[in-house]
Amino acid sequence: MAAHSLLRPLPLLCFLFQATVAAFSSEAKTISGVVTDSTTGEIVAGAQVFLRTTESKEALRRTTTNRLGFYLLANIAAGRYRLVARGYGNAFVERTVVVPDTVADVRFDLQLLPATYELREIVIESERLIGSAPLSLHSISPQVMKSLPSIGGEPDVFRPLQYLPGVKTSSELLGGMHVRGSSPDQNLVLLDGMPLLNPSHFGGLLGVFNPDIVRSVELSKGVLDAMYGGKASSVLNVATKEGSRERIGGSAGLSMLSTRVMLEGPLTENASFIIAGRRLYADLLVPVFTTSTSIPRYYFYDLNAKIRQSFSPTDRLVLSAYVGHDVLTRSRDNDVNFDIDWGNGAAGANWLHTFSPTIIMNVAAVYSKYDFSTRIYSDTSKGYTNWMAKSALSDLQLKTDFEILPGDMSSFKMGGEVVRSRHYAEALDELDFQRRGEMAPRTTHSIDAALYVQAEMQATEALRTVAGLRLNSFADGTFTHLEPRLSVSLALSDAMLLRSSFAIVHQYLHLVTRNELSLPTDLWLRSDKNIQPARTIQTSAGIEMKFFDQDYLLSLDGYFKSSENLFEYRESADAMLGVPTKENLTMGTGEAYGVELLLRKDVGGFNGWLAYTLSWTRRTFDELNGGRPYFAKYDSRHDVSVVASYKASDRWHLSATWTHNSGQPYTLPTGQFVFPPFEGSRYYLDFSERNARRLPAYHKLDIGATYSFTWFDLPFELVANIYNVYNHQNVIARYLKFEGRGWVSSPPKATVKDLTLFPFLPTVGLSCTF
Repeated sequence: MAAHSLLRPLPLLCFLFQATVAAFSSEAKTISGVVTDSTTGEIVAGAQVFLRTTESKEALRRTTTNRLGFYLLANIAAGRYRLVARGYGNAFVERTVVVPDTVADVRFDLQLLPATYELREIVIESERLIGSAPLSLHSISPQVMKSLPSIGGEPDVFRPLQYLPGVKTSSELLGGMHVRGSSPDQNLVLLDGMPLLNPSHFGGLLGVFNPDIVRSVELSKGVLDAMYGGKASSVLNVATKEGSRERIGGSAGLSMLSTRVMLEGPLTENASFIIAGRRLYADLLVPVFTTSTSIPRYYFYDLNAKIRQSFSPTDRLVLSAYVGHDVLTRSRDNDVNFDIDWGNGAAGANWLHTFSPTIIMNVAAVYSKYDFSTRIYSDTSKGYTNWMAKSALSDLQLKTDFEILPGDMSSFKMGGEVVRSRHYAEALDELDFQRRGEMAPRTTHSIDAALYVQAEMQATEALRTVAGLRLNSFADGTFTHLEPRLSVSLALSDAMLLRSSFAIVHQYLHLVTRNELSLPTDLWLRSDKNIQPARTIQTSAGIEMKFFDQDYLLSLDGYFKSSENLFEYRESADAMLGVPTKENLTMGTGEAYGVELLLRKDVGGFNGWLAYTLSWTRRTFDELNGGRPYFAKYDSRHDVSVVASYKASDRWHLSATWTHNSGQPYTLPTGQFVFPPFEGSRYYLDFSERNARRLPAYHKLDIGATYSFTWFDLPFELVANIYNVYNHQNVIARYLKFEGRGWVSSPPKATVKDLTLFPFLPTVGLSCTF
């Protein structure tokens, strides 16, 4: 099915859907509006909104704001009410609203105010678990992100995510998130709706998101919203600030890793801007401390910019842009040298239009690009090596989404998208002066498209369902797949909730990797007639409850995922010989299952969470490990995380994190042999079971303290962190070091070596706002 054929029904569907909702809701009185932050004017997504009478604290209606900060309360009788909204933590507002007989729709925008802990009681009596959040969705506020201990005093988006149940990182320099047994390429990472293919700097040590510009972070690790497609595991949705509408201001930060600066403010009465930049300066510091050319030089930078323009109460335009670049080099004066650079770029325009209080449209145009270039070269007595690989992927996406709100806690979403994709890859190889091969650059173009529809319904006071369908057309109609998605939650009481979900998803872009370290020397491949799309079926079920006056939340979830059409290099394939093809790849299956436990406290001066995950992740390939199942390299049986945060006073904030992960699987040879058995032959390694051994357990304690003070009438924060407090030597890789030439007359001697990172490490950082 061609992309243009897939989109033909879209205008008719839009018309019928809008007409149906308009007819259904024409007689209902509604209260609707947008919830914003009173200090910055930023929209607040996920805020809880309650409507009650002036005499009672019991909620008559309740809802949550959508990702655009919009809320709607339907079927309201004429009268006088109290309208209450609560955001993250204790941000709070309560206002009186009057619904007259003569008006069908009342527009009432709300501005959240910072509240003291005593004010929370006004809202808590109305708060329930029913419809409180989408299933398996975790939200991280900028306050939490900045309060946790960090490396080098640099706050990072990925730091708090690693402490959530079901989310793993191999270690600091192995990069990427493994969500419920997935590989990092199976995560859809969005920055203001713009996809980023590689969301990491510094080999995975830091994310590409400047902490000073982040407004909200949401990780969905279960059944994905039907509007998202193309990835098989999770969605990380990062939204940035839109800029203050009140005054020109900003912030600046200096850490032991980088320098960052942010500026924001109004452009006109109805327009605002924000711009932020960050740069790592390790490449400037290394020459100060050493003249050695053997130490690689590394730096990165990233830039964010955003402009928001409100044309009317019903129309808003947002322009966003991001660019980031990493460079890692080692001088030509060494035996083995390399030049590696990679980066993301994205630009987008979003037009939000409100047809009525019940119908919202968002139209987006997005261009995104990821490219990398790697060259490895050496000149030694053993010969000359010169290898180079380049890859670039770019997408131009046009997308339209409709959200229709017929009543409290219910919504219908539908939309479509068209993507023009370009993928370029090439690799050049030259070994020992004798061998010179060149693979012709591989360039592909395609038109991809998708349609989706999703209904979110509060069937009864206790039962809530979210059902969606997504239809994908990939590579000019080469592949067409229908993806059902369903989640159900049942409230047993105001404080206890059961939930379950099911989904089938497909992924059309594969990351083929052979490196253990997270350097971007791996190649991305698009599905075609030889490389089938990955297909994943996932199910989950769990229970969630609140207790101790609803200050604590406890959740327990189990999940199972089955995947097919996964790709790895064959055992005999050379990863440094050109672009991967069907001939040097093998296809297999995988499964992941486990149990996740989360105990969390969000209210009060002392808060944090405890997370535990018990999981298994296996892979089966006919041409690997003799066709026997084996554990994936990021399989970890037990993962425990403890996060604690304490506001000791107005000036002091203390935090600590502790993690313990089971050792990850790895493969080492069990012996060596010579072939053929005469002088001049070489020894070869004998491998048995794949990933049959495990590294020692990984565990560490990090602590941090933040001191707030005023200097020259400007608020400052001094951050001190200690990484790996008890100096545990965590092994992130194990390898063999050989001594000897390896001839029959001189057998090589192998010694097992461990690679460890970051011992006891104190760091500091300083930031200010103006």
